[in-house]
Amino acid sequence: MIADPNLFRRAPDRAASAPDRMNGDPLAAAAALVAGLRPDWRDAPAFYERRSEALDLLRRAAASPCAGCEAAELRVRLARAHALLRAAGADLARHRRLLASAVRPPRRRRAGPDPRQAVLPLAVAEAPQTNL
Repeated sequence: MIADPNLFRRAPDRAASAPDRMNGDPLAAAAALVAGLRPDWRDAPAFYERRSEALDLLRRAAASPCAGCEAAELRVRLARAHALLRAAGADLARHRRLLASAVRPPRRRRAGPDPRQAVLPLAVAEAPQTNL
């Protein structure tokens, strides 16, 4: 079986032909870079450079907040939920302290046998005899 001679050939750089990659959608540019990313043993530095550029675009897209997009709305809702949970946690701690101060601590039993409990007479069993 003959291996495909084009298996390790570098794919055309579709992201480089994209018009003004920095001002467009960084996720689309990173997707185009990743789609055309193929390891090439003849030009390893170029592969690593394109890989680093794709990672940079992904990091930039993750760090920059987009105005009006769904992710920005989710971040705002998440921040509100965290604030509500912190407030509920503070209220819960306050109520626990109030409850602890209002309830008497349970009476502790003294150590030893309880005189109210009946004593059960148990017969002592004799140890079996063994003939050696």
